[in-house]
Amino acid sequence: MGLLRFILALSVFFVHTGSLYGLKLVGSSVAVQSFFVISGFYMSLILNEKYKGPGSYYLFITNRFLRLLPAYWVVLALAVLVIYLLRPYSAEEPWVSYGFDMFFPLLDIKAQALIIFSNFFMLGHDLLNLLRVDPQTGFFALTLDPSRASSTGFPPVLTFFFIPPAWSLGTELLFYLVAPFLVRRRKRALFALISLSLILRVVMFYSGYTHTAWQFQFFPTELALFLAGALSYRLYRSGAALFSSRFGLYATIILIGATFVYSYLPGIEVQGAQMKKWGYYLLLIFLMPAAFSYTSNFKTDRYLGDLSYPVYVVHYVVIWLWVMLREGLVGRVDDSLLHLSLLALTLVLSVALFHFVIKPMERFRQSRVAGVSSPRA
Repeated sequence: MGLLRFILALSVFFVHTGSLYGLKLVGSSVAVQSFFVISGFYMSLILNEKYKGPGSYYLFITNRFLRLLPAYWVVLALAVLVIYLLRPYSAEEPWVSYGFDMFFPLLDIKAQALIIFSNFFMLGHDLLNLLRVDPQTGFFALTLDPSRASSTGFPPVLTFFFIPPAWSLGTELLFYLVAPFLVRRRKRALFALISLSLILRVVMFYSGYTHTAWQFQFFPTELALFLAGALSYRLYRSGAALFSSRFGLYATIILIGATFVYSYLPGIEVQGAQMKKWGYYLLLIFLMPAAFSYTSNFKTDRYLGDLSYPVYVVHYVVIWLWVMLREGLVGRVDDSLLHLSLLALTLVLSVALFHFVIKPMERFRQSRVAGVSSPRA
């Protein structure tokens, strides 16, 4: 599953920087929602097999925050440094620094506090993206279209975030907070929760909340994907004979192949729902147990999976750098070479982030689990 996760992270990169030689993969929304399904599978796995007994909830939550936040803080600091150190020498200013300089002082102090908190901890990032700034109060207000600026020129709330893709990490953190109470429930309860989440999605769509953000970034409607991953874990634990080495290989090949050909397949939309997208999720749900069983012992696959998070979170620093330098490069350097350079820099930063931040923190996280499960503890 590591290779698949790495390719999904590259899908988001290609959406934000442009396709590489026409390669688009599955796009950003499908990639992120696929991560939600995979997260549901993995969280079910570790909650049922690792985090058990008294104190397990606190250990699980703190370990998940330790998994995400230290690397994110390094990337956030790097983004701020890149933007504000290079801005005096750049002809083009990133919209995040423009938004902070021009509009942040006009916000209500409570709105400012929420934006700073969410920039630093990621929690609430996804929810704030669904709102707009009320020009009368300087606070947030509900809107059907979060991407539109207000009548007085206030930009979308997204403008105030230095790492825009971190909204999905905020959604992940919300799932972590409730996962221990959900993924251990019986399958009947999981099906009921998935049904309620999907029904809410439909009700909101026909109530006017048709914008991509509401259909893509609202945690109660995304919960169905996380819990579908939990059902996929139940299929894995069933020990079905289907999870033989040969079938696991076929399942992995099918998932990787579907990811590469996805953008070339015709799309069919029914009442606002993209059938191709939901077909891909179903394929992932049913084939993930076999693919996980087959790939879990491959070190290279695990390493690529470990790189998926740093690629996802660090690539926007490279984008800010590109925005500030591109005026002097466009027209002078071949576009394909520029794109490859952005990808290479993203991978180099991701490898460094993994080895110098994530890997040492991972040893600490696992020592906490081992300490709790040891006979002395």
